[in-house]
Formats: sequence, C-alpha cells, structure tokens
Amino acid sequence: MSFGMLATKLGMTQLFDDNGQAMPVTLVRSGSHEVIAHKTKAKHGYTALVLRYQDWMKEFRVNDVSTYPIGSTIDITCFDKGQQVSVKGKTIGKGFAGYQKRHHFARGPMSHGSKNHRQPGSIGAGTFPARVFPGTRMSGRLGGQSCTIRGLHVVQIDASSNTIALKGAVPGKVGNLLLIMRD
Repeated sequence: MSFGMLATKLGMTQLFDDNGQAMPVTLVRSGSHEVIAHKTKAKHGYTALVLRYQDWMKEFRVNDVSTYPIGSTIDITCFDKGQQVSVKGKTIGKGFAGYQKRHHFARGPMSHGSKNHRQPGSIGAGTFPARVFPGTRMSGRLGGQSCTIRGLHVVQIDASSNTIALKGAVPGKVGNLLLIMRD
C-alpha cells in the first residue's frame, strides 16, 4: 500500500529537538484531497483511490477502497509524527552545464602553456571504433528531472495551517509540487 498525498514546497528552516540540537527541515503545505473515483480489482485489475488536490489528480493503490467513499476528503492527519516517508519531485533545472559542473570532471592543467583548462579531453579512440559511444558523459542540460528522496521523517504536523515539517531536504524549488508517500 503506497498511500500518500500531493503537497507544495514552502521552503527550508530549522527546528530544535528535545536536546536543543538544530535540525534542518523542509516545510510543505498540503490541503484536503477529495476522493473522486475508485479503481476496483474486478474492473481495472487493481484497487486504488483517485484523489484530487487543487488542479492535480493522483492515483494511490490501497488494499480496500471501501474505507474511503467517493466524495470524502483526506488531509495531512493521515501522517503521524515520526513516520518515515518518501518524497518525489522535480529537481531544480540549471540549464546547459559543462563537464565540470554536470559530471564533476577535474579541470585541466592551468600552467606551462596548457590550453585545455575546462575542456573534456579525449572522448574516444580515433582509429577503432572511430566513433563516440552512446552515453558518453558530455555537456548538456542539468537538472529538471524526477527525483525521489527516501527515508525522511515527519517532524511536525500543523493541522491548522496544513503544513508538515520533514527532516532534511526535498527536491525542487519553492512552490514545487511534491508527492509524499508512506514508506
């Protein structure tokens, strides 16, 4: 059962634990999700709930759809303090990036007349196979990809403002749509 919710990233801050140690947390806001449809094993081959959050819809597989009738709402109280969750989102797009930034390549020598300070060096053999293999790490677009962070813990739940504090960082920029699922 991979039940979860959609949420919006608000940003990062810090909270203090019982020992007075600061811990980094990410604040996310999630409103109520309305159950708009059921997927049943007889009709669709699996059981799932279809939830609507603002303009987005998401399907979550569950064992029993009868516990959530159509028209009911689900809010952040479905998570518990200390619970372990996974967060999926789109990473920050950084545009076109070179070898060093994108793949952490080392730079070339800076002295003695060298002219390849930020160049890639050799990208393949010359005579045989006389081509560059597919998948060779080169410059290109960096970021803007789907990323899942597993093993985050729910530190705080504020039902009045519909916010959840998750220990650690989550992918994406402020205002990014996230998918939070129970582990």
